[in-house]
Amino acid sequence: LDMELTICQVVRYMNQVESMKAIQQAIEYYNLTQYNLVTHAMAKANGGQPEAKPGKAQLLADCKHAQERVGAEGLTYCYMATTIFVGGATRQEVKRNCDTVVTALENKKFNATRERLNVGPAFAALQPGQWATQSRYDLISVENVADSYPLYTMDEGSRTHKYFSK
Repeated sequence: LDMELTICQVVRYMNQVESMKAIQQAIEYYNLTQYNLVTHAMAKANGGQPEAKPGKAQLLADCKHAQERVGAEGLTYCYMATTIFVGGATRQEVKRNCDTVVTALENKKFNATRERLNVGPAFAALQPGQWATQSRYDLISVENVADSYPLYTMDEGSRTHKYFSK
């Protein structure tokens, strides 16, 4: 993209026990929310089984699969937040740049959220040492984190730097 922007990734790694606990909390959440109260009451009144909300059943199955992978493969999970700060000389330029970034992310199948309520903590998290202020995290596997790191590379690079190695 031809613009100035700042990308900040905050990652909180977890061990296997913490990963299992986080996934178990998600499983409990989706178990409780896959049926809405009205559907559940109607099904019980008719002597039938309630029908799960379309996406909730799939999310519950995904969580159970993730839990199996933690146990069987030793895969761990982490909480991750990625903040992209877009600037511009005028309000119109900022809006245009935001639209461009959101479009580029969505074209690559990423979910982009324009912060309004969380803008203060998200901006503060861009500052060194202030990462604890970030309040919006996603639970993802370390496999996905490794794929999204901008510094992930197979090339180890040079062992010296022309300014910082002397």
